[in-house]
Amino acid sequence: MQTFTAPISGNYKLEVWGASGMFASETGGYGGYSVGNIMLEEKDALYICTGEKGSAYGGAPLGIYAYNGGGCGQQVGGGCTHIATTNRGELYNYENYQSEVLLVAGGGGGSDYYVGTGGHGGGTIGGDSHAEGNMTIGGLGGTQTTGGIGGNPGTFGRGGDSVISGEDSGGSGGGGWYGGGGSTKSSNSGGGGSGHINTTLITNGETIGGDQIFPSPSGGTETGHEGDGYAIIIWRQLPQ
Repeated sequence: MQTFTAPISGNYKLEVWGASGMFASETGGYGGYSVGNIMLEEKDALYICTGEKGSAYGGAPLGIYAYNGGGCGQQVGGGCTHIATTNRGELYNYENYQSEVLLVAGGGGGSDYYVGTGGHGGGTIGGDSHAEGNMTIGGLGGTQTTGGIGGNPGTFGRGGDSVISGEDSGGSGGGGWYGGGGSTKSSNSGGGGSGHINTTLITNGETIGGDQIFPSPSGGTETGHEGDGYAIIIWRQLPQ
């Protein structure tokens, strides 16, 4: 958790990128992007929580998560990134304080080995996992009101855990406003977590899924965000 204190009063642009899920094959669940503007007074504070990229664990899940909502699994879903007006830590702690959250970028689902890809994070509905060949689909994407369905469903701020079969498990769901569902069996992938915009406090807000083109935090553009989550806050002088 990081704190931003406004140096001057004015209009600020907020941008957040969700983390990607673990890619066991060549592709997987990329993180999403959310953006919007807010008016701040000098010394107003905002609190930023960036998601962690999903990691791999070679066996049944034993408490292996990604920071800020990535579910537990052999291929861990990515955490979401959010900015809030209060400091309550990870997003799931805001379930009873949702109005304090300004915007969220969803994390991508974890992708199991060679048999499917995790769903992308972000957008008002996170992406469903994708099956390959004759494999069944895994976890579904989170929405604005419910977690994605899966072997274990996503919940507010958290991706669903993957199921366990013996010593094996699949991909877990990505974190988000509501997290993606975890894999339904040990050989498929997790869904992506949804993004969110607090339209009461944020103007010109937009949340974009990780299957779309949007700005990259390093400059230029990218199709989905890979790696850990990111946040940028910029003061914007309004036209006279």
